[in-house]
Amino acid sequence: MKLFLLVISFFIYSSVFACSCFVNVLLDKIQNSEFIAKIKVLKVSEPMSDGQYQNAEIEVLELFKGNNTKSIKIYSNLNTSCNLIVSENTTWLVFANNDKSGLMQFGYCSGSIQLDRKFDLEKYPNAESNWKNSIDRKIALLRYFKSKNIRNPNEYNLQIKSISLSRDRFKGFEVNNEKFAVYELMVEKDLTISKIKTLKAFDNQKLSDSLMSFLKENKIASKKGKSEIKKRIRMIVVYYYYPAEENYQSFISVFDL
Repeated sequence: MKLFLLVISFFIYSSVFACSCFVNVLLDKIQNSEFIAKIKVLKVSEPMSDGQYQNAEIEVLELFKGNNTKSIKIYSNLNTSCNLIVSENTTWLVFANNDKSGLMQFGYCSGSIQLDRKFDLEKYPNAESNWKNSIDRKIALLRYFKSKNIRNPNEYNLQIKSISLSRDRFKGFEVNNEKFAVYELMVEKDLTISKIKTLKAFDNQKLSDSLMSFLKENKIASKKGKSEIKKRIRMIVVYYYYPAEENYQSFISVFDL
């Protein structure tokens, strides 16, 4: 199965390079990044003496969050297993933040992705199409958030207490056009959900009804184990649809694979 091979290759890639990063879902990266953009890298400087940083001149092709810029800092970390090689004339989806000096930077663990990555199609015939589908899914959500001016989807980094969607009621549905569904939850100070609003639904009413029931059954839990937050907030939840392939049923997930 194409998706299965993509996931397996991701874990193999991570283990081979032995670089430990906390893997965030796209929603978390949107919340925690100050600058998100599709960029073309025009020029990359030589590494600094310690091998940690490089400077890059860039062209912003599509801006999703933050301010336009013509330069960025690369936390290349060349002398470690977390090194990031950024070549000139490559295209990236960048998630970046200001460093202590106020310069925008991204690195291996930022979740940034090279969009025009090359694959050995003889050895991995499905890798390129899987990669493209994954990128298209991310770009589609970023464009949707930009169109709706959603910049802080999860201010307190909360999560649904039960995020498991492996139950049979979420498998085997047919969805025609929608890659994802978006819900707005009103979260009270005591972390209970007082209101649920559908912002973007899957084009399958039965699946949408099942998802709404699932959300109503669950409460919110802070990642840090706190039992309350300072104020009532809006929290955005996203579910992605993955179609059936070979002997595997379609499914939905909170993970952007």
